Amino acid sequence: MKKSTFNNIFYITFLIITIFCNCKAKPIKATIAELQANYNVVKQQIALSKQQIKTNFYTNHASNYSWLANAYIELFLTKMYPAWKGTHWKFTGTTTVPKTGAIACGYFVTTTLQDMLFPIERIKYAQCASQQTLQHLVQPQHVKIYNGLSFAQFINTLATHKDFLALVGLDTHIGYLVKHNNKVQFIHSSIATNGVANEIAANSNVLKNSKWKSVAFLTDDETFLKKWLAN
Repeated sequence: MKKSTFNNIFYITFLIITIFCNCKAKPIKATIAELQANYNVVKQQIALSKQQIKTNFYTNHASNYSWLANAYIELFLTKMYPAWKGTHWKFTGTTTVPKTGAIACGYFVTTTLQDMLFPIERIKYAQCASQQTLQHLVQPQHVKIYNGLSFAQFINTLATHKDFLALVGLDTHIGYLVKHNNKVQFIHSSIATNGVANEIAANSNVLKNSKWKSVAFLTDDETFLKKWLAN
């Protein structure tokens, strides 16, 4: 075979491969309307699950608030957080639809509480100091301040607590702490995690670097759970 013929074949083959690669189907991004519709389905599922939990609680688990707390935690982890996972963070983010726009830490907390069907003034408590939000949501005995502990002691204290879903207020941040299946997780919207993410609490620099650590144990508080059922 002549060298020129070989070069021509090589060139044609290269062109075919290049065209084929460029013609591969690219992922189609969902429209805002589709994302809204998807989230509406999630909220409907949450509403239905809540009604089933309420019926089950009053029929089979009356006064067993540990059972109710675990039901709330499961619902949050299996429905609410997955819907919001990966939504972008922005300091001024206020979106109400996951994966559209962006959401700041405070708005992530109040929006998800609202969409879990807990009564809360979404905008007011997204914008106020985190300690004010914590004190509004639970009885005083369920708000604990851990400023005097080392980070390792703080994590160990959470790890030895019964399963819970809580809010943690930091120097300039707020997010969820969750203990479930022997793991303590930090779920929040932050520039450090490129948006809404779930971190192992012990590995979170956002948690570690904050001098102020105040925790409101939502699911420890029967009043919080009663308000949730009643809404």
